[in-house]
Amino acid sequence: MPGFSTLSRATEVSGRGVGLDVVKSNITSLGGNITISDKPDKGVRMRLRVPVSISFTDVLLAEVSGRHYAFPFSSILKTLRIRRREIYGPENREIIHFEGNVLSVRHIGEILGIAGVKGKIGKKDSDDEISIILIIFGNQILGLVVDTILNRETILIRPLEKYLAGIREFSGAALLGDGSVVLVIDPMGIIY
Repeated sequence: MPGFSTLSRATEVSGRGVGLDVVKSNITSLGGNITISDKPDKGVRMRLRVPVSISFTDVLLAEVSGRHYAFPFSSILKTLRIRRREIYGPENREIIHFEGNVLSVRHIGEILGIAGVKGKIGKKDSDDEISIILIIFGNQILGLVVDTILNRETILIRPLEKYLAGIREFSGAALLGDGSVVLVIDPMGIIY
């Protein structure tokens, strides 16, 4: 229960009675439950259950047009910072040279249909650097241009609701520590 505490007074680290209530609320919001059992002189056992459809995974967070997206770490080959002049080819067919290979490069914002993200990525005389995430699925590799690469996090991914499940570019969503929702990129949906 909120506010319950076994201590007579609060200290800097305990006794406010909010810790386990917050855990219970979060587990319940995921569709799970908590059971608590105790035996005198033996201890307390807490069992947390969460639905199988929920999974933790490591992701790389990136920003595109002010929005955050999560890229599954298992599908990332490498991240790069390259100059715009190192990108060749016509719009929507642009490439980079990477470790002896020629790889296609696209702006993730264009793939997702974000307003204002369109046009050629490479510029012949530009020393401006851009961030690219190389994703891999099967034997296909694609370079995705993002505005900013943020950080690696472990997040709890939930599947998309039925009315959003048909959007092939996303595999799920997650709630970040600051309370914001982030969509998780599906490499298969992006590459194929």
